[in-house]
Amino acid sequence: MIANLWVICLPLAPSRLIRERNNLRDDEKTKPPVRWLTEVTCEMNTTVWRKALTRAGLLPKYTDVLVGFQEGFSQGIPAHSLEGLRWYTPPNHTSAEWVKDEIIENFYKERSAGRMFGPFSHEEVARHFTFFRSSPLGAVENSDGSIRPINDLSFPRDQPETPSVNSFVDKDDFSTTWDDFKTVAGFFRQNNSRFELRLFDWEKAYRQIPTRMDQWPYLFVQDFNGNLFLDTRITFGGVAGCGSFGRPADAWKEIMMAEFDLIHVFRWVDDNLFVKLPGSKTTMKDIVKRSRELGVKTNKKKYSEFGDKQKFIGFLWDGVQRTVELPPTKREERLRQIDRLLTPGATFTYRDAMVIAGRLNHVTYILPQLKCYLGSIYQWQMNWHNHSARQPIPEEVRTDLEWWRSSLETCHPTRLIPEPHPIDVGWVGDASTSYGIGVIIGKKWARFRLIQNPPRCQPGNTIAQDLLRFQAGSVLMRLTKLGFSHL
Repeated sequence: MIANLWVICLPLAPSRLIRERNNLRDDEKTKPPVRWLTEVTCEMNTTVWRKALTRAGLLPKYTDVLVGFQEGFSQGIPAHSLEGLRWYTPPNHTSAEWVKDEIIENFYKERSAGRMFGPFSHEEVARHFTFFRSSPLGAVENSDGSIRPINDLSFPRDQPETPSVNSFVDKDDFSTTWDDFKTVAGFFRQNNSRFELRLFDWEKAYRQIPTRMDQWPYLFVQDFNGNLFLDTRITFGGVAGCGSFGRPADAWKEIMMAEFDLIHVFRWVDDNLFVKLPGSKTTMKDIVKRSRELGVKTNKKKYSEFGDKQKFIGFLWDGVQRTVELPPTKREERLRQIDRLLTPGATFTYRDAMVIAGRLNHVTYILPQLKCYLGSIYQWQMNWHNHSARQPIPEEVRTDLEWWRSSLETCHPTRLIPEPHPIDVGWVGDASTSYGIGVIIGKKWARFRLIQNPPRCQPGNTIAQDLLRFQAGSVLMRLTKLGFSHL
């Protein structure tokens, strides 16, 4: 077993960052010597973790997590090679070139934090491994505008003679569960209590989890000078990433549930929604303090104390009113996206069509009645034979987007009713008798007599409408008598 190793990250002066970035661009001859890593490092305090898991009765369930902190977590990559090659290091994707400076800066930050090592020449790496490979680096933009490098472990595709790293990994070995919209909404539907909510976000979640040394030869990344960096943490782009991170994340979640007065903790990748009753003495300050003792870092930008409302999985949840809605900023963003597509005479890319379909499909979780106004957008995509061409929106898409815009401008928070789907209770009602109203529900029946004669018709109503109201009222009364609640 390897002793605990704590990595301390200190803020760096801008001038040093510029010098380091310039160093990464220097020719191989001018690079300073770089040490070769010979052991797994991890910021987690395994001693504190072991005590916490023991007190919570979570051993041996999570023994593998303790082992993973010390020896690294398997990414499911077997030892392999490509016939006739000492190494396989294809060039990075074009998207990486577009954000070259940001990626170089990210390399330096990861190296400074002890998570990446390099740069190394191919010859230097070959002295340590009989075969090694890198995968093309790409980049995506996070919701906060920061850049996240992606190690495309699925490259190359459809080339049996050159299998990708991901092609060796059995995804079923790394399955995990996430608390999606249906799970969270179901919780609020089934509970009448008032709740206080708050979010805990793992900072650089995957990057806190080390990988096993025997799989490092297949996890290199290449810089823009053709040199290599050894990445020792879970990478974005690997099949095993979610499941591999999920084990320590689940263990941490269960420790929090055991040590604090909480009702539940919902988890979606690195975001965790904490739920407690108003009378609970638990504070987010205590949760953050305890997490830091374990070695788990949190994103300070998303950290605040418990309150009635909290954004989670893209929606704003109200623990008191038990409602859910789009955050105001997201609703305005969707309206702007729709307005752009409705611009007269404008043309759009295939990606524009894909993006708006995905964004609006997300909204249908809280406004399911709008699903029928998505079909034209998907049909628009299917008719796009040349994906590099620009097209105006079809008239049917314009009509549906105008309906979407009207709905988003006028929608209110969605009430999470106990059962959103219609239920056939098997009722029969009759309001035509001289006695009053008769109701049959299943094998139960009841009759109700009006205690006074109502006026023949309220202003603006018909007699038929009044009769319908009486029938509906009688059904509700009978269902209440039978024990149905939340009506």
